[in-house]
Amino acid sequence: VHVTVRVPNQVICIEMGSDTELLQALGVKILTKFDLYQKQIFPAIRAQRFYTPTEVDSVMKGMLVSHHQFGKELQSLPFLHNQTGKYFTPNSLFDPTDTRLQVLFAGEDIFPVGELADPSYNHCLISLGLKTVRSITASELLGIAEKIHRRKTDNYRHTVETFLSVLCERQNLLQQIVQRQYLYVHLEKLSWVPVMSNRPPLYPPELPFASESSGQICACPNEVSSARHVLTCGGVRPIADLPNRCEQLKAIFGFDKTPPLRHL
Repeated sequence: VHVTVRVPNQVICIEMGSDTELLQALGVKILTKFDLYQKQIFPAIRAQRFYTPTEVDSVMKGMLVSHHQFGKELQSLPFLHNQTGKYFTPNSLFDPTDTRLQVLFAGEDIFPVGELADPSYNHCLISLGLKTVRSITASELLGIAEKIHRRKTDNYRHTVETFLSVLCERQNLLQQIVQRQYLYVHLEKLSWVPVMSNRPPLYPPELPFASESSGQICACPNEVSSARHVLTCGGVRPIADLPNRCEQLKAIFGFDKTPPLRHL
């Protein structure tokens, strides 16, 4: 077996064609490639003391090319490291190539770095458990919404729009329990719904447009009206700026309901 990285214990490199019976008689254990990785290299990576981050990347670059042979072992192997140099299994970190994830988790050290963060390894890492948008939990969405509500994000408008995009894609999470309540119950109390900043083309120019004059970017669900009612409500209430594909979202929060008289 040809290995380009140091191993924790002494290993003798035997040339091909050597007398294997003699070696066995001398008590030399002949390791297969699988044995070498299973018994020497993987335990050393797990120990997180023997190899440098550069060496781990060097070992794993070759492994990922033939990752199907070691699939289960690699899924539970902490070989990806973040900015602090701490190692994680693939299912503990997020896809660094997804710009939406980068926006939503800006400032959080939850992405792999180094050579293995290169997009060429992305498909292999996802197959081993690297988290994508489809892996986001209801609890994580709540945390992002709370940051938006407190304006604790960079590029605020872009974060709001990105959050809505992901929430529309993961509408099934709205009825999952987080901290003893459905996610949508928590979201009802937070300001995260993007609102129209400019009046639509057919809106009367002589009438005021609520969010245009206030400069408001987002609002709580119960503070907005649907774009269907912009002509009747736009002067007094922000108008939700939602894509058509968010049907479940609209139904749960009642965005398309006929507004009460006090909102007209």
